[in-house]
Amino acid sequence: MRFGEAGIDAALTDATAPEREPLLNEQQEGHLVALACGTPPDGRERWTLELLTERLIADGVVDSISVESVRLLLQKKHLKPWQVRQWCIPRLTEAFIRWMEMILTLYARPFDPKRPMVCFDEKMTQLLSDVRESLLLTPRVGR
Repeated sequence: MRFGEAGIDAALTDATAPEREPLLNEQQEGHLVALACGTPPDGRERWTLELLTERLIADGVVDSISVESVRLLLQKKHLKPWQVRQWCIPRLTEAFIRWMEMILTLYARPFDPKRPMVCFDEKMTQLLSDVRESLLLTPRVGR
């Protein structure tokens, strides 16, 4: 098809796919993560992809979403609630959701060089690329 329309060069090279808009915004992703880490519905031991998908739609987070999209979003966050027991928030209270949404809104702000945002996370890192030479101690004269 591409050969007939644009010639041999177009047929032999892969055209880059256009950028796609994310399926969920940060707040919707946060809701999904909170659900996946929360307590599963009564009568269930673990969340399944189907249960998470149904719950996202039932909660009004999205109008529709596929099970595969939910799987890919959880994979991006390295979450597998149906396989691994991990640290999760025990209850999703309204106060917790309010704080979570406030933080996600803060992180979604555009960069402002006059008001930089400093984020402290749990990962310890050591800055090695910006090391200054140490100053030698010299005795003070005239004391």
